[in-house]
Amino acid sequence: SLVRTISVTNAVNNDWEDLATDSTYLYVADIGNNYGERQNLNILRIPLDSLRVKNSVTAERIDFQYADQSSFSFNFFTNYDAEALVAGQNELFLFTKNRGNLRSSLYPIPKSIGSHTVSKTDSINSQGLITAACASADKQHLYLLGVDLSGPFLIRTDMGSQPGQFFDPVSTLRWDLAVQAAVQMEAIVHDGQSLWITTESTSGQAAALYQVNTISLNMWEEAGQALRITPNPTNDEVFIDGLGSGIKAYELWNMQRKIVREGVFIDSGLIDLFGLPSGMYILRIKGDKPSNHMILKT
Repeated sequence: SLVRTISVTNAVNNDWEDLATDSTYLYVADIGNNYGERQNLNILRIPLDSLRVKNSVTAERIDFQYADQSSFSFNFFTNYDAEALVAGQNELFLFTKNRGNLRSSLYPIPKSIGSHTVSKTDSINSQGLITAACASADKQHLYLLGVDLSGPFLIRTDMGSQPGQFFDPVSTLRWDLAVQAAVQMEAIVHDGQSLWITTESTSGQAAALYQVNTISLNMWEEAGQALRITPNPTNDEVFIDGLGSGIKAYELWNMQRKIVREGVFIDSGLIDLFGLPSGMYILRIKGDKPSNHMILKT
């Protein structure tokens, strides 16, 4: 049930997408940018002390723009939409939701009030759209929540150890989340033992709260090793690795739900996309543990 309603008196909800906190402030991420047209992206900063005792608060504003965005025309395949924010010790970390290349880019943003031009410092091949993020309670891991055409997924990665590297590719794992419906999961938080994940409501599905035990994830780490599809996006062929031993049948479906390629892999394999039109495709790996993966042909 609803506990409290708190009004932010000096702010407008253009497209609030995520919340993050540090020891002093709540950060409200007004970062939704579905078609790459917005030029008023911002993050609201509200003192936690005010939120604890007041039902009406004012916010300070952190404005920002992407250094590498030059066009603000309507673009369904923009790489400048975002729904995920994490508060670090000295700065905020924004993770994009790229429909253009199915990656997620990292943009550090200062916590200071004012207008900032922010630059991409790293990216991860999420092979889907990132809709939320959080750090683990011990600050050792980063969790990214996302969705692809087969449903929601979870990525866990350690912080990278090389200069300029935020994501550690060696430690990165990806799990598909089995839910009853193809819902979009919108928020995630870690309490030390479990991840708590919420979904948005739709006309056919009520909003829901899910619990994922991270101790179980650690036990399933070996089984959860991500299938590697490279390069993705691609313009001609993709190499499939990480299938495990044995023969695996596969199908490649287009968005009209027609099979355009099929065959078998032995341990690993190559799929030739020559002659197929540009667009999104679903690779279905058959077997005891079937899985679906998104491929973008440019």
